[in-house]
Amino acid sequence: MAVSYTFGTFVATVVAIVVAAFVFRQIVIPACIYIIEYYRNGQKAAEDKALDSMGENRLSYGLKDQMKRNRVIDDPNVNKFQDQAADAVGGLTGKDGMLGGVGGVVSDIGGDAQEESRNAP
Repeated sequence: MAVSYTFGTFVATVVAIVVAAFVFRQIVIPACIYIIEYYRNGQKAAEDKALDSMGENRLSYGLKDQMKRNRVIDDPNVNKFQDQAADAVGGLTGKDGMLGGVGGVVSDIGGDAQEESRNAP
């Protein structure tokens, strides 16, 4: 048995597609953006809380991580020295370090700049 489509079925289908597109654009996309922003803010707060409990800030942790990750050469003695230097620099810019205030300010500015770059067009 052949199925015949009428003009009314065609119009109803087009209207349904237009309404679905409108709902998707006006409701679903903004809801997804809201959820993503909420997650990013919560993630940043959780990271800051975790770093604070370890006596670090974003600057000190980032410096230590980069210095430990990027090896100068593949020699165990040099790697040990590099790890110790990374810990010293991280401790210096950490929460209780001599440059802890600078580390805190740079961490806040860096986080704000990172958020602005994400929101840039």
